[in-house]
Amino acid sequence: MSTHFRVTLQPSGHVLAVQPGESVLAAALRLGYDAPFACQQAACGICRGRVLSGTLIYEDDVKPYGLFEQEIADGYVLLCQAIPTSDAHVEWHDVRAPGEFAVKKISCAVQSLTALTDDTWRVLLQLPAHTRVDFHAGQYLQLHMPEPTGSGTTARAFSIASAPEQTDQLELHIRAVAEHTSAREVIRHLQTRSVVTIELPFGQCRLPNNDKPLLLLAGGTGFAPMKALIESSLARAETRALHLYWGAQTTTGLYWHRQLLNLAAQHPQLRYTPVLSHPDADWTGATGFPHLLAAAEHPDLNAFEVFVSGSEAMARAIYQNYLLRGVPEAQFHCDWIDLLRGQGAL
Repeated sequence: MSTHFRVTLQPSGHVLAVQPGESVLAAALRLGYDAPFACQQAACGICRGRVLSGTLIYEDDVKPYGLFEQEIADGYVLLCQAIPTSDAHVEWHDVRAPGEFAVKKISCAVQSLTALTDDTWRVLLQLPAHTRVDFHAGQYLQLHMPEPTGSGTTARAFSIASAPEQTDQLELHIRAVAEHTSAREVIRHLQTRSVVTIELPFGQCRLPNNDKPLLLLAGGTGFAPMKALIESSLARAETRALHLYWGAQTTTGLYWHRQLLNLAAQHPQLRYTPVLSHPDADWTGATGFPHLLAAAEHPDLNAFEVFVSGSEAMARAIYQNYLLRGVPEAQFHCDWIDLLRGQGAL
């Protein structure tokens, strides 16, 4: 029999391990989450959430006075008293995990837009003076762009490539190949606007509060959050080992190669391994898939905190492969996997 029920919160994707007989709110508070509540007697309605799947019940003497009849019919419950009897997905807004920062929307100046290759751009956004922006290395932001129809905006997600210790600007890496219309629209937007609107932070990836070595597996511009993790770890003077495996098709895709070689030469705890799937004729380095090479070189993968960033297909493949190799789920960090878990797709 399971010792707890997994309650996945939407839209955050947080997963609570709720003990038998424990309410969802009680579990959240026990685990250190910041959640909306007040009376804790099912009377005020502040802790309302909507059950998307699974079963939550009240004890016999509990009446959800804080909800209207239509809300109850629509699947809402009061989480201060609602007790799961199975794994569940619950829509519950404004819940923050321990150490998680509040999301802010701000306007930034486009400081520079530099082509690193024919299709990859480095973007620097200047933060407003006297504006504090809190985020963790490994998180991402959303760039708000006007809809083509002129009504409303749409948000595009990009990993933050700069460390939070760099407090005056944010760095993004954007790949915009000719056939990727939406990415080309983002580049045109940045080229024609002096000020853009962003919202941050998002995502659960961050430096763990332990001294385990990091295994960083990146594909293409998935290198961006790895750059932030490396720079933040070094800025904190951490002594943990940092193993970066960066995959690309050819050397052109390794757009930060020289800088990484220099950084690794200065910091012995950083080991950088570039891996090409379609190597150039004069390439003498590693070839194949970064995660397979990393597994071959580090048979004891569960000794690492594993971070993965790249395409969804890449994330799925590594996730399935590494779980079979014994990596605990709690030590596997990836935005794609967190999103798929939250959708109940894994």
